[in-house]
Amino acid sequence: MAPNHPADRVWYCASEQGNKGPFKATDMIAMIEQGIIHGNTWIWRDGFDNWILLRKSGDFEPPSQTASSPQTSD
Repeated sequence: MAPNHPADRVWYCASEQGNKGPFKATDMIAMIEQGIIHGNTWIWRDGFDNWILLRKSGDFEPPSQTASSPQTSD
């Protein structure tokens, strides 16, 4: 794997209790899926000049709303 490959990066999240991390990509994805962090969570990783909102980072896609919605047939 090349240096600074997305899977090798570590992220930090800001919360009311202070900064948390470092987190691996798999940790971040799990926290997104569990609703622990979301698009309005401030995150930082090496390569960012400042803290940014997760939804503006481009590193993670929001969970699919359709995947968790029950499907009905007519």
